[in-house]
Amino acid sequence: MNYIEEVNAFYNRLEVTPLSSSAIALWFALLHICNKTGWTKEFSAAVGMLSLKSGLGARTIVNARNELKTKGYIDWKSRGGRKAAVYHLELLCANIAHNVSGNSSDNVSYNPSHNVSDNSSKDNLYANIAHNVSGNASTLKDLKDLSSSSDSSTTPTSTAAYEPIVEIWKIYEEEDFGKLTPLIRDKLHCLVEEYSVEWVREALVEAVMYNARSFVYVDSMLKSWLKEGGPEAARAKREAAAAAPQKPAAVVVQGQRRPRPSDTKAPEPDGRYSNFYKLFPDS
Repeated sequence: MNYIEEVNAFYNRLEVTPLSSSAIALWFALLHICNKTGWTKEFSAAVGMLSLKSGLGARTIVNARNELKTKGYIDWKSRGGRKAAVYHLELLCANIAHNVSGNSSDNVSYNPSHNVSDNSSKDNLYANIAHNVSGNASTLKDLKDLSSSSDSSTTPTSTAAYEPIVEIWKIYEEEDFGKLTPLIRDKLHCLVEEYSVEWVREALVEAVMYNARSFVYVDSMLKSWLKEGGPEAARAKREAAAAAPQKPAAVVVQGQRRPRPSDTKAPEPDGRYSNFYKLFPDS
């Protein structure tokens, strides 16, 4: 499948079936992921990953993907729990070729040589990580088990597809978050599927910065980021709150609250001496 031809076909389709700006951004994010998986018929994508690639919030993504499905650009289905949804991208080039010729032999077929890759530096990073952990027999065994149990229809079967997960396991173990049990490995795998490896990596790094090394802290941080629109939005909100002027706190001295300056009032005149002053009227 040719990436550029698919983009051109998409813009031609927009003239007939227009989309909102958020739906267009989501379609390009899905196209990029589909291309990276080798134009598989179905692929999984976490909301966090889609948010990172499209710049959309979680609620906007839900509305945008429903719009894309209604107008025939994609199909998607939920897998329940905390697993990432599965998407099917309608290949517009193939549809155009079929409509013009009516001959299935003219349909565009996948050619691995056409696969566009713009992430070679990240692939090299993951290759280095895999090389660094090659001496850990237990980790490689878990990786092999994970690869054999995966659904090949939704996820690439190559070992390179799981190298980001190995990276997350390695960070968790080397930064002393705790023992990397099979249960924790499964939970981290679920977080990567739900939020993307970039978000999970960033959450682990931030947990180390705040000396809060626990899975519960990382999980709650990711949930908070998703509500606030991503890590950058959450940090901006936190920095704005820290920069805002704070009200002076009440001072407690010896168990009693010292009043603020705004709470103090001018003393009332003593009524006991009112008759005394009447004896000396002003001259």
